[in-house]
Amino acid sequence: DILENDDEEAKKILFFSLINSLKNNGYLHKYIDISWIKDILNKVEFIEDIYEKADIINFLLSVIYKNEFEIKDKDMENLFHLYLNVLKSGYSVEDDIISTLSLFLNLGISLETIFTECMKVYHNDECIHLFSKLPFRFEVGEYDEEFVFLIKQHKKMMTRFDLVLHFYLITSFDYAE
Repeated sequence: DILENDDEEAKKILFFSLINSLKNNGYLHKYIDISWIKDILNKVEFIEDIYEKADIINFLLSVIYKNEFEIKDKDMENLFHLYLNVLKSGYSVEDDIISTLSLFLNLGISLETIFTECMKVYHNDECIHLFSKLPFRFEVGEYDEEFVFLIKQHKKMMTRFDLVLHFYLITSFDYAE
């Protein structure tokens, strides 16, 4: 009855409820097939809320990756550009950005493309911080030598900070009790 009704708000609520149910229930992932993915890929563009759009893109990418679905390069590039628009609109949940960019990399978007496009969205210091958290390495020669050096330095500093914090917590009197 909801789908036959002209109430667009009810249809949106139903759509997001179904997506959230799928995201939160791994058991249901086995019922997702490539035709459903393609259908949802066509709908992502029309989602207005950047947080919902980013969340659905991340979910779709993880399902595509886990199930090893074959997606046309053109569709993957379109999805990547939709995600870039989300980033340009101010989406800033760092862990989700890192996860989503990593999935794009695993699904065939080149590191060079991701790097180049993110440089258009973020300032240098934001890019350095972001790329130092991504699980891949930059090699000098492919990118600006100074920029690669800064990414590696930032990554080392974060690792050292994490180690010092971990040691402090382990030796802290309050933590030991």
